[in-house]
Amino acid sequence: MHVHVPKCGGSTLRYVLSRNFEEGYYSGHTLMDQLIYTKDQIEVILNRNPWLRCYSDHKLSLDLPYESENYNLNAFAFTRDPVDQFVSYYFWGKYIQKSNHPVRSMSLDQYIDYVIHKTGTTKIAKQIRHLNPPGVERPNIDFIRETVERHNVILLPMEQYNLSCVLLEKIDPQSFRNMAYMKENVSPRNEDVTEAQLDRIRELVQEDLVLKEYTDQRFAKALDQYLPLEKREASLADFKNRCEKLANPVEPSAPQPDVTPEPETTAEETEEPRQQGTLKNRIGHKMIRFIEKKMDS
Repeated sequence: MHVHVPKCGGSTLRYVLSRNFEEGYYSGHTLMDQLIYTKDQIEVILNRNPWLRCYSDHKLSLDLPYESENYNLNAFAFTRDPVDQFVSYYFWGKYIQKSNHPVRSMSLDQYIDYVIHKTGTTKIAKQIRHLNPPGVERPNIDFIRETVERHNVILLPMEQYNLSCVLLEKIDPQSFRNMAYMKENVSPRNEDVTEAQLDRIRELVQEDLVLKEYTDQRFAKALDQYLPLEKREASLADFKNRCEKLANPVEPSAPQPDVTPEPETTAEETEEPRQQGTLKNRIGHKMIRFIEKKMDS
């Protein structure tokens, strides 16, 4: 299960997962992505779709039916520096999304004020809230810690996207055969962001900064287990090379015509034709002179 936290590289990942899991993959991306399924609803979905091997959705949290006897459920999620995620939300809303959202006419400072007014708080935790069960009045990181440490759940930092993809290949090479990717849904950043604006955002997202720290700790532990330090540089270089080939495929060269060389001839084989050609030339010259004399007389 890919728990798709918004603005954490999930759009890029959907194409990669589709390529790796093929017919066993499903992306639940819909127009109602703000809703989150309950654990019971997820169990119904999985039981009715036994063909499903990998499911990616904004509507998933970490509250999943891990104890079910019908399948072996594993989950992973990318998290992100919440300051960068907040800025990405702003640029995505202003330049990418199709709806007529108020952010389209806002500056970043106005958007910060808008978020504070809309949420009614000066402390927001978008990522912690998304990973917690739906309907929880006060989402907290304790639920995330307990779930990650009790079940097969991996948290990955978007800031180390390449190394995270390599780690997935090492953990389950049969499922994640090749995680090479090309970036999708990248928000353009057409405005400068000041340090003062970043400080305002940092004050807002303190709780998600704690989640980032926890993700980094779990990620470092998983790297030590599956990808020893002495192998990381070579593995990462190989992965980057595969991404480069995916982005710049080499055109197959046109087939060369099959030219059969003419057989070599020996001096003996060429002597007779050469002599015959010389004799024909002599006869031809004599005939021309005979005709010319006749024409003159």
